[in-house]
Amino acid sequence: MTRSFVLRLLESFFRHRWLNLLPIVLLSGAGLGYVLLKPREYTTQGLIYVPGTTYLATLTNLTTDPASPWITPAVGTTNEIKELLQTDTFIESIIQKTDLAPKLKGAPVAVKQLIVDVRKDVWATAQGDNQVLVGSLYKNPVVAYQIASATIENYTQWRIDANLAQSASAQTFFTDLVQQYAAEVDTARQALNQYVLEHPAPLTGNRPDIEQIEIDRLKADLDQAQTRYTTALGKEEDARLAAAQTTVNTRQSLYVVDAPTIPDQPATSLKQTALQSSLFVVVGLLLTIVAVVGGAILDRGFLLPLDVTLQLDLPVLATVPDATQRRRRFARQATQVDSVVRSRPALTPVLTAGSPEPEPSRALPAPQLDTNPSQPAEPAV
Repeated sequence: MTRSFVLRLLESFFRHRWLNLLPIVLLSGAGLGYVLLKPREYTTQGLIYVPGTTYLATLTNLTTDPASPWITPAVGTTNEIKELLQTDTFIESIIQKTDLAPKLKGAPVAVKQLIVDVRKDVWATAQGDNQVLVGSLYKNPVVAYQIASATIENYTQWRIDANLAQSASAQTFFTDLVQQYAAEVDTARQALNQYVLEHPAPLTGNRPDIEQIEIDRLKADLDQAQTRYTTALGKEEDARLAAAQTTVNTRQSLYVVDAPTIPDQPATSLKQTALQSSLFVVVGLLLTIVAVVGGAILDRGFLLPLDVTLQLDLPVLATVPDATQRRRRFARQATQVDSVVRSRPALTPVLTAGSPEPEPSRALPAPQLDTNPSQPAEPAV
């Protein structure tokens, strides 16, 4: 059974051998074209160290860490970078610091496609708990370096601007609140003074209980207003301090350990390119195998004498040779003989001085037929 199946596979392959070899040839050509036409791309990476907190933040109670208690600083920073990369404004700010900046003045469709291409060529991943890897891939090594560097620089500046905006908003809020609480303190103090003037202390004895209760209430209101004012004044000072220290603290919280460099070699080596191109050949070979095996399985005809014996359990008495192949072989042999005969030179006699002239060929006399039917003809000897 195995021998029959192997013979059927060979018969299925050689019956349409050129058609079966077509997937291998086409995909091999596609693999060669992929290797020749694929642009060479360069990649570069930069490593950022993100501490949980800085010494300056510890001294001033300043918090700029984007991570929550449930995620690491590296993951929090990575998530922020990925979210910013989804915005066109952040990508445009990156392109502005590269050699691709003039393309931003083109048509809106071209600018949109440029933003999409750059967004696909830059990424950020967390490396451990406190390290973030920022990388870029581009066909120009200088532009790849510029994209990675601009991403790190723009994210640092974004953190500074975000913290400054928050500090400025907090400072404005507490400044307004301090003014409001100061007015409340003045009002409470004036109310207390006015009541004391209107109800002076008696020359002898104590104040009446009603007056003393009212004075105590007014003093409590003044103390409460003074406490709110003092608290708001401290918060305003913290906001002002935070605004002054945000830049230094943010740069301390994002320390570039390994700055991006201009790559000198493509991201894909020759070995990797060869492996990628070999996949086309493997796929073509698999398609050929599937075609051959499928043809052998789906063809239920008798291709070999062994098929008759195995499928019908009958002996094979004789086989008829393939007349088509025989005629082709005879035609090929006749063509070869004819070409040999045509290529042989013709033999012509050469006459030299003193040589006898060749005798003319003598034709045999034609037999004389007796036209007289009365006399019998003699047999010719």
